[in-house]
Amino acid sequence: MSPEVIAPRANGALLDLSEDAFGELRRSEDLVDHPEGVLDRLAEDGYVYLPGFWPSAEVTPVRAEVARLLAEGGFTDPDAPMRITCRKPVDLDTKREIVEGNEVVRKFLRQGRTTAYLERVWDGPVRALDFIGMRMISPGIGTYPHADIVYFSRGTPRLLTGWTPLGDVPIELGGLLLLEGSHRHQRLQQTYLRRDVDSYCVNRRDADKYASNEKRWTGALATDFLRLRNAIGGRWLTTNYRQGDLVLFVMNMVHGSLDNQTDRIRLSADPRYQPMHEPADHRYIGENPVRNTAAAKRGRIC
Repeated sequence: MSPEVIAPRANGALLDLSEDAFGELRRSEDLVDHPEGVLDRLAEDGYVYLPGFWPSAEVTPVRAEVARLLAEGGFTDPDAPMRITCRKPVDLDTKREIVEGNEVVRKFLRQGRTTAYLERVWDGPVRALDFIGMRMISPGIGTYPHADIVYFSRGTPRLLTGWTPLGDVPIELGGLLLLEGSHRHQRLQQTYLRRDVDSYCVNRRDADKYASNEKRWTGALATDFLRLRNAIGGRWLTTNYRQGDLVLFVMNMVHGSLDNQTDRIRLSADPRYQPMHEPADHRYIGENPVRNTAAAKRGRIC
């Protein structure tokens, strides 16, 4: 990283920046116009980083629409809405309203360039799950390490997350972190990656609380980024993302985010895409997806 960049932190701790612990994402500009190489790259790295995938001008209207709604809601400074200076954290209902009720945002993420690109990758029609994660990350701690498979395990394994920054996301704004090689880690394959965040043990004393979602597992693999990397190896990978970038990654890829060390809100989205004719996880499809609520709970004998 360049010397003027603020030192990256994750869950409040400085990351180890030694060569064997931290690095830059592998760039794949060559695959933007040649999607036939994407599946091989995903198998090798677990992710494909496509700088400049979107023309920046196509992203600006989406960022402007989100910025307008946040300013109107009193979450940001209305005198400079595009800077998205944080006045108060964005609540969950507002996030859902913006992503589920705004056609500008939904069309960009579900019917845009990413879908057309993946139709060429998979050589067939593509489905974007109806549920779209919209991230509006306030200053402070980022997202703990996890893999998406523990949330999206009830459909096809050929599901991809398409992490899309809505604006530039430099290191200090708290961008995506990927743990190198974690999608191939054998111990994780046999343990953590087999879990389902909405599964619970019916033969345990507190089963009723898990069934009602009063108690739940968050899906996090760890809270300590340094200790996790030391335990399973690899490097934490990130970069200074630019508006128009796209990161595709597989469900088994361990990832999280850096802390937001600015006074601004970081905007990004992480829709999921799959081949159209393969089974979809019922929790994230339909007009009103149940997501990870009590309606999604599934009991088992432990």
